[in-house]
Amino acid sequence: MPRIFPVLILAALAHPALAEDRGHAARMAASQKLFSSTVRGILKEHCVRCHGGDKTKSGLNLVTREAVLRGGDQGVAIVPGKPGESLLYRAVAHLEEELAMPPKKPQLPADAIATIEEWIA
Repeated sequence: MPRIFPVLILAALAHPALAEDRGHAARMAASQKLFSSTVRGILKEHCVRCHGGDKTKSGLNLVTREAVLRGGDQGVAIVPGKPGESLLYRAVAHLEEELAMPPKKPQLPADAIATIEEWIA
């Protein structure tokens, strides 16, 4: 019986569900790092005048990652893993004219939009 114990442990550690959990954890860590290092700055520069602090148009606060995940009056701002279904990405990418952000201003730079897309994906 003692000889089989190490084999059982190795088999359990190699289980695909555990590998998925490790992959998910790695993706979450990378997402948090990208938000902290880049996305937060993009949102601060282009969005928080209207969507942060004391002023949150449409109930959308983009100051923290947690607030972004909560969304606003129009629903969830991001759908993790699905930029095309995420209001935030669709707005900054100007995929829908009535949703385009920032309003009455030029579209965000292409690299900023790509970074937001990468963060959501």
